[in-house]
Amino acid sequence: MKLISLQHGRFSEIDQLNGNFRKEFLKLKITLDTLSPQKFYLDRFPGLMFTLIEILPNLRHHHCSHGDNEHLSREYDLSHLITPIKIIGDTIDTVHLLEHMILELQCQISEMQVCSGLTCNYWEPENRYDIFVECNEPDLCTFSTYVSLAFFNQFLYRKGELFNIQDVIRLARTIYRQDSRSIRHIAKMMNWSRDKVISEIERLERFSFPFQSLHPVA
Repeated sequence: MKLISLQHGRFSEIDQLNGNFRKEFLKLKITLDTLSPQKFYLDRFPGLMFTLIEILPNLRHHHCSHGDNEHLSREYDLSHLITPIKIIGDTIDTVHLLEHMILELQCQISEMQVCSGLTCNYWEPENRYDIFVECNEPDLCTFSTYVSLAFFNQFLYRKGELFNIQDVIRLARTIYRQDSRSIRHIAKMMNWSRDKVISEIERLERFSFPFQSLHPVA
């Protein structure tokens, strides 16, 4: 999947499509294109779903505003996953799952207890989608988007070993909530080596984590 643009705003015109959107929050509009045929995404969706629920089990508690799961034209049944994420049997399922990963990362890192989103498909071009994600800190939502999209592309296109999402979340949450700037302090809190902290901080920087530059502390 290819990111086309990111834009923050109210986007009040789409509030009627999801009654859970709150007027006091901004939204991040994520426009992206899918780059492969429908069958590619249908074939890889089950493995992606299983993997994400194993890594982020709280996805089981997410709710969609448009009803229960549907398994239209599926050759497999995902109902036993006990996830209320709506499944319709098309490429949009993968994009919709991306929306939920972004929501989950944002909530785990920040102190948001509730967060809503919406995934929309263009008529033309058919491979273009908009994801709207509610956010109270746009930069953190942007970071969650970059992390999620990188994970999806790595999984979908088999680009090496998957990076550890839980390590990313733990480090980002520690820095975000405690405003820690000392590598020594972070290493002690995380029970990580200094080299691992530096390596993971560099990963956060590549994903545009919203923090000032960290400098090694002897």
